[in-house]
Amino acid sequence: MTASSSGPTAGLANGDVANKIGTYWLAALAYAHAIPFYVAAPTSTIDMNLESGDDIPIEQRDPEEVTHLAGQLLAPEGVRAAHPAFDVTPHLRRVMQDKQTAGTP
Repeated sequence: MTASSSGPTAGLANGDVANKIGTYWLAALAYAHAIPFYVAAPTSTIDMNLESGDDIPIEQRDPEEVTHLAGQLLAPEGVRAAHPAFDVTPHLRRVMQDKQTAGTP
């Protein structure tokens, strides 16, 4: 493999992006193996008003999606669970947009 890519749900001018859970780990794994990880993002997904990925609102899904299966409790009674719909991948090297490309190759 010579490169890896993803299409984000939201992106920022500094290169942070939010996408479905797992994008961060794909980017980290690519980095660990010296494989470039790129994002292909329409300009409409880039928010120039937010300063970092910490400012991206992350949807929290129903915790029962991870504590229950078919209505049956799988986790210990009373356990609290976080279930974010997205993760934030910080400072990508390169963001490819429909109108321009930003970052370093």
